[in-house]
Amino acid sequence: MAGDVITGMGRRLGGARLLLIVLLNLIPVGGVLWLGWDAGQILMLYWVENIIIGVMSLIRILTARQPDTLAPGSTQMGTIGVGCFFIVHYGLFTLVHGVFTMMLAARIIDGGGRACGSGCSPIRASTWPCWG
Repeated sequence: MAGDVITGMGRRLGGARLLLIVLLNLIPVGGVLWLGWDAGQILMLYWVENIIIGVMSLIRILTARQPDTLAPGSTQMGTIGVGCFFIVHYGLFTLVHGVFTMMLAARIIDGGGRACGSGCSPIRASTWPCWG
C-alpha cells in the first residue's frame, strides 16, 4: 500500500524531484542526529517552511488562469475571492499551528521544563517562549 503511494508520487513528480525532496528533508534529521542541531529550532524551521508554502500557494491561486467556461464578462474576482478565503483559513491554521509549535519548541529547547523558566509570568510562559 505505502509502496504504491510512493510509486505514484514518483511518477507525478519525476524521480529526480522526488529524490531531491527526500534528501532535502533528511538534512535537518541528520543535523539533529549527528551534528547536534537543536530539535526545537528544526521544528520552528519547518513552521517557517509552512509559511513559505502558504505564500507560494497564494501566488499560484492569484495567478491561476480562469476556466473558459465562465460567464461572458466575468472578471478575476473569483480568483481574488478564493485568495481571500485561502488567506483567512490558511492564516488561522498557521497562527494556531505556530502557537503550538512555539510552545513545543520552547519545551524542547528548555529540556522539557517550563517554557520560560522561573522568571516568566504564567501568561507569557503559556503563550510565548523565551529564547534567551
